[in-house]
Amino acid sequence: MKAYKNRKAFTIVEILIVLTVILVLASMIITVATRVTSQAKEKLTEATIGILNSTIEQFRDFEYNYNNPTFAAWQFPVDCTDDTLIADIVIELGGALNLPDPNLWCFFLSKVPDCKKTMANIDDSLKVLRNITIGGTPTPYIGINDPWKRPLRYQYYPNSMSFPVITSAGPDGQFATRDDITSQ
Repeated sequence: MKAYKNRKAFTIVEILIVLTVILVLASMIITVATRVTSQAKEKLTEATIGILNSTIEQFRDFEYNYNNPTFAAWQFPVDCTDDTLIADIVIELGGALNLPDPNLWCFFLSKVPDCKKTMANIDDSLKVLRNITIGGTPTPYIGINDPWKRPLRYQYYPNSMSFPVITSAGPDGQFATRDDITSQ
């Protein structure tokens, strides 16, 4: 092989080595950035569930302590996925309800001033405009999704009948897996 004394370009091997190093560093940065983003979404979900728990507690205090006539028919637990229970509750609001969904809690919570103030602390990126039909009239309300754009689940279990257990399916989108984020 000849040794070039006044070489003006890089060899292919040198270029390949530099590209390999750049690719390895880029993959490391992408991996770290993905994990940091995932952890931030998990923390945001935990904070949101905490705010919702506080809001539901405020709602319960408002309903019980002030005996608000709007919510006189309410008995805890309130399961927002139970058609018959929701239909009984909204009679007090003046109509029948179509298509209940888990985010219905947010509709009722928004009717109590203290709860509405507390819910204002939830990150705006998680709020979704939804509609509920009461007495044939569509009524808008703000529902809450998790950072992965999926609704939270509100469920009651035998040993926690006064408050729902709020659950996010987590990054994988499947409930009852290891990555679920829950209020329990």
